[in-house]
Amino acid sequence: MERVAIKYQAYVVVSITALAVLLLQMPPQASPSEFSYLKLFGLLALRVFPAILITTSLSILMHGWVRAQGGAIPYHLYSISNIGSLIALGCYPILLQPSFGASMLSEIWTKLFWILAALILVTTMGLLGLEKQRAPSEANAEQEEAEVIGLKTKLCWIFIPSISTSLMLIVTQEITHELGSHPISWVPPFFLFLLVYTIVFTGRLTSALIAC
Repeated sequence: MERVAIKYQAYVVVSITALAVLLLQMPPQASPSEFSYLKLFGLLALRVFPAILITTSLSILMHGWVRAQGGAIPYHLYSISNIGSLIALGCYPILLQPSFGASMLSEIWTKLFWILAALILVTTMGLLGLEKQRAPSEANAEQEEAEVIGLKTKLCWIFIPSISTSLMLIVTQEITHELGSHPISWVPPFFLFLLVYTIVFTGRLTSALIAC
């Protein structure tokens, strides 16, 4: 994405976010119980995929935007993001699921996504304003100097994280097979998975652990 102009990245993000907001407003034509598994999967993919795509990739893109403006990559923000995920994950089976039904949680999530969409719009407008102030020659020079990443490096980036993800999924499947499929079964493995990433992206804590 570094070789794609920042303004075009912003346009794509806003477009996908707008599409996600529109799709989330589409009511299903029938209740989920009336769908086959394949139709239900297609409905979920159509309505939720753009929103999931934005929420999972936005932090990486924004960190790239920060770097493009001359700042260092804020790895600590990954840690803060994972801490938020840990809190949400712990609250879901203990507080949220018992207190709210699935329909209410869906409505809350949709309204929170509206807020996120508004923040994305404000952020991209500010980014485009900063990009207009930059000299075109400077932006072109940064694009030309962007490091070319080889296929071997890209494959390593995919393979190494896949190991931890696969282990997490295997452990979760084994636990749910033995204990049954309920939040208490899959929350602990996922909690540990996020906790490891939180530690990794917290530079000082990682240094202290290595020193020990």
